[in-house]
Amino acid sequence: MIGSLRSNRHGSEGGFSLIELLVVIMILGILMAIAIPQFLGAKDQGNDSQPQAALRAALSAERTYYVDFQTYTTDVDKLRGIEPNVVWDSTDAKIGGVMAATNATGNGVVLVSTSASGNLFCIMNLATDVSLGGQTQAGTYYGSTTASTPPTSVTTDQCGSAIDSYSRDASIGWDTD
Repeated sequence: MIGSLRSNRHGSEGGFSLIELLVVIMILGILMAIAIPQFLGAKDQGNDSQPQAALRAALSAERTYYVDFQTYTTDVDKLRGIEPNVVWDSTDAKIGGVMAATNATGNGVVLVSTSASGNLFCIMNLATDVSLGGQTQAGTYYGSTTASTPPTSVTTDQCGSAIDSYSRDASIGWDTD
């Protein structure tokens, strides 16, 4: 009887067949092909969040300055005094840093910042109905484009001068303030 149990046990013990192993490897490969692009996309979204948050804070500082002086400014020392958590710069929009440009009358401002994923984000705020960057209505406009390197200067049409370069809502892919 013991002999027959041993022969049954040894006969039923087998490993995985080659086909079973190949199926498992193929399923894992498919799952990895789906997951890796998702993780890379999440990384880019995370990289884009920091400059977007910096621009929203920078816009609040510019608005605060405008309320006090009825003009926007590019003076980084004055802006640092209002919002010290923003990396203000007048010569280089480093990754996550913010640069500003104003129009000649001081009632329009463009703020730009670059993300680690290579995107350039812009906020344009018009305090009154002026022609700035293709816009003629007061309000806040958002824009983005790709940038191979952070800009070393900013103009009032940094993200393009055509009216469709900017959006008044979050349809361009990032939150409004």
